[in-house]
Amino acid sequence: MRKRILIIFAVLILFIQTVFASPNTAQPLSANKIYENNVNSILFVETQESGGSGIILDDTGTFVTCFHVIGNADNISVTTKDGNKYKVRGFKYLNPTDDIAILTISSRKKFTPVSINHNGYKVGDNIYTIGNPQDIKFVFNNGIINKIIEDDIIQFSAPASPGSSGSALFDSSGNLIGMVISQYNPSVAQNINFAIANSKFLPYLSKKTKANTKHLSWSEFVSSRLSEKNLKEFIAYALSEDDYVMFFKYSKSIITPETTPPDDYAFYGTMAIAAYMSDYDNNKFLIDEAIKWYTASINAKVNEEISLFGLIQALMMKRDLEKIIEYEKQLKKYHKSYKFLKNCYKEVDKCNYADDKLECGKITRAKILNYLYSLASDIYGKNKTNPPVKQ
Repeated sequence: MRKRILIIFAVLILFIQTVFASPNTAQPLSANKIYENNVNSILFVETQESGGSGIILDDTGTFVTCFHVIGNADNISVTTKDGNKYKVRGFKYLNPTDDIAILTISSRKKFTPVSINHNGYKVGDNIYTIGNPQDIKFVFNNGIINKIIEDDIIQFSAPASPGSSGSALFDSSGNLIGMVISQYNPSVAQNINFAIANSKFLPYLSKKTKANTKHLSWSEFVSSRLSEKNLKEFIAYALSEDDYVMFFKYSKSIITPETTPPDDYAFYGTMAIAAYMSDYDNNKFLIDEAIKWYTASINAKVNEEISLFGLIQALMMKRDLEKIIEYEKQLKKYHKSYKFLKNCYKEVDKCNYADDKLECGKITRAKILNYLYSLASDIYGKNKTNPPVKQ
């Protein structure tokens, strides 16, 4: 009789544990089951420049990715595992400092969100990632948690590469514990990668969506919906990343000749030329930025030599021969710069007959930029000038 009572009591305890257990206390799933359960909640995120990963957080398609994946975007689209592609039309939260972007999809379709880990994690736990390293879509990897830093940064050992930013980090039950944000320099050390915990972004999921109803370019839309304080944060982030293209996209509305000391006009003109030459196929608006700043400098009668030389370079890119001739005449009084300009013309002409025209043009552009930097350094000092150019 006593044995029977003990058996009944044990069964009753097991029943209570089963009924009242949290969904996240389920037994670990097999790796292939974790992938199958979650791959449809992962997005391939594309801009005009690059790709990354995203994680669907609700059934409307709201998703989180890294800010640096979309920070310089003119347009953003996402692709799901089934091959369907959607445009991104709005945002709930953007934070360049914490590298978080919560964005919304333009679609009436119902999406499958990830399930969320509510029970925590610890060093040594098995983890899994799904993302798009090197633009290879929906790749599955595994590893362990190596370290937890200040409760909300997770160091893990699963492989990561460019394109992995925004990937999902899952526990052994297939529940989301964080988002992949960065990797340690792979040329120095392997598989030292970092994710931010859910607590860093989930609280912002309830924020009201700001929608791009006017179908502006992404940077124009975001600029129109941010406060001046937020725009300054974007600009500071761009400068910290040496991203001068992004700097000009977000600074146009608050950094103008009217709000800037005339002595700095030529500096911004040189930054615009440098940014354009680093990515001239996609950002022709930077030529207009350079022309605006150099013209303002000439009109203000400050830093005339660098402004004339830089303005001629910008006008050459627009093939405005009439104005080039006009400003060449003014540059003649600056003999060194005028002579350098004429030598540049000869080099450009030689490039037309070179075997490798692209390489020849690249070398000539570098010489022009270095000369502009030397003029800027004479005016502003080495700490303010010489912005690096991404070749």
